[in-house]
Amino acid sequence: MPPSPRELKCLHLLAHGSSPKEIAYDLDLKVVSVDLYLSRARAKLNAKSLPHAVFLASRQGLLR
Repeated sequence: MPPSPRELKCLHLLAHGSSPKEIAYDLDLKVVSVDLYLSRARAKLNAKSLPHAVFLASRQGLLR
């Protein structure tokens, strides 16, 4: 199962240097929600870390 659009949006913002707190502010979410989205995206991509998840998503053309 691929990451959801919200999970990918969080990964995209993380890839561009935003912190989870900044992502939460930008998307009008709680930080705990952003952390959950990022964790789910990492798991769905079978990544070992968030930087690895960003790399894999980018390589698969999921981040625009």
